[in-house]
Amino acid sequence: VDRCFDILLCERAERLLLASYEGYLLCLETNALPSSIAEAMRLNSTDHLTSAFLANSKKSILIMTQIGKLVHWSANDLETGSFKTRGRSVFSNQRREQGIRVVGAAAVSEGDWCAGLHQDGQISVHAANELFANGTLPTTSELIAFAAVSVPTPSQATPSKNTR
Repeated sequence: VDRCFDILLCERAERLLLASYEGYLLCLETNALPSSIAEAMRLNSTDHLTSAFLANSKKSILIMTQIGKLVHWSANDLETGSFKTRGRSVFSNQRREQGIRVVGAAAVSEGDWCAGLHQDGQISVHAANELFANGTLPTTSELIAFAAVSVPTPSQATPSKNTR
């Protein structure tokens, strides 16, 4: 049964990235998206989406595995894919056969924060720049989810106007 996975607000000429559990990342232009994910990305019956997000050239792409290993790509390195493909492989078939899986992915900047939900119920929060430097998210149990939060800088913040 198909269900709504995520809702993203975007403009016509943005890039949508779809990350799958089995380790594929597909980059699509938003102005050419079909109405159904089945028309956009080919997934095996054992695969499912773990993340859907927008990326611009100023962001880095972080892809997190269940063991806390980080795959880091520049958004500029991503080529727009075509419909009905799996997308770009995040890791080798050998790693996939060993059971490595993607628990989440996000477009981040150095000043952003990332969170991991661990199998033992713990939530850990990490500065993105620390993850860039270490290449891993420290964990004592497997990760089951990963997300990032952008924190606006003072120059990006919109001052509120008090009207009386």
